[in-house]
Amino acid sequence: MTKRKMMLLITDISLLTIVFIAAGLILQQSDSEKRTGLSDVYDVDHNGRIGFIRYEKGKPAIYIKTKQKEQQLKQLEDTTPISDIAFSADNNKLLYSIIDKDSERTELHMLDVHSGDSNLVLKEEDALITEIHCHPNNPDVFYYLKAATFENYSPIASARPHDLDLYQYEIGAQKEEKLTDLAAYAMESLQLAEDGETAYVQMFEEDDSDTAEAVFEAKQRIFEIPLKDTEEPAIINVPDSIDDIYAFTMLPGDDDFIYQAISNLEAGDTFQYELYTYNSDTKDTEQLTNVQSYAGEPVLSEDGKTVYFIVNETFAKEQPTFQLFALNLETGESKAILKE
Repeated sequence: MTKRKMMLLITDISLLTIVFIAAGLILQQSDSEKRTGLSDVYDVDHNGRIGFIRYEKGKPAIYIKTKQKEQQLKQLEDTTPISDIAFSADNNKLLYSIIDKDSERTELHMLDVHSGDSNLVLKEEDALITEIHCHPNNPDVFYYLKAATFENYSPIASARPHDLDLYQYEIGAQKEEKLTDLAAYAMESLQLAEDGETAYVQMFEEDDSDTAEAVFEAKQRIFEIPLKDTEEPAIINVPDSIDDIYAFTMLPGDDDFIYQAISNLEAGDTFQYELYTYNSDTKDTEQLTNVQSYAGEPVLSEDGKTVYFIVNETFAKEQPTFQLFALNLETGESKAILKE
């Protein structure tokens, strides 16, 4: 096995570890009834309000945090995890997804942030909706990544969502539209451009194989997908010296971005994940965090001056202990704003 294959295999296993031990993710919840505390599922609206998930005796609850207070909006009655949440364009509602991986069933609900009332928007009986993102300007439209299969492509790995594509849904018309026909081995970190005309996702740079072995040869990169025509997704080219890109968020102008990457790839130790910026003009990168454990799930504020991110200081050691941080991009100062 080549060095690159080995590194990518270790990376894949390490990412599986993230997925399986992280509260709030969808892939391993056999002890979900024991989960307590903050999850890594959150979103930030245009006014800086934070929607997030806490677990209490295994049951997920949805909260809103402002500068003045923290308020619970809804407590779910069972232990099925909430896998993602997203604010609507008018900031009046929160879309959240509930996934039962055993039955491969997904439900999307819309929660009114003022009244606390919620209603079922979409139900998938034989597919998993792994990520959701609301249109930035139209509260009647949202987008999501849907996996057609949930299986293991490698004998050393547990089942994961595969054969993913991007979809659009109009709530009023109850209309679903499939926007890509990729059946991607992996597709993550769904983002939308400021004008709502382009989507961004993370995929392998070459995703035309049915085997994990072949996928290991490719790096993970950011792709842009036009939403108003039938153009193929286009890779955002970065220098080959940049290794795999994981979670990311686009910066104002939709040319530069903040991304998650392994900071100690050559160390031969437990991987550490940090956040970096990429400048498309200079092709330079700059490390933003130095948590020496796990920093991820970046979300940019509306004014582009603050990036929010999750820290898990017990990554790959024990049950995760999540904290939500805010980093001022002008001063470089960061602080914890939500703790376990």
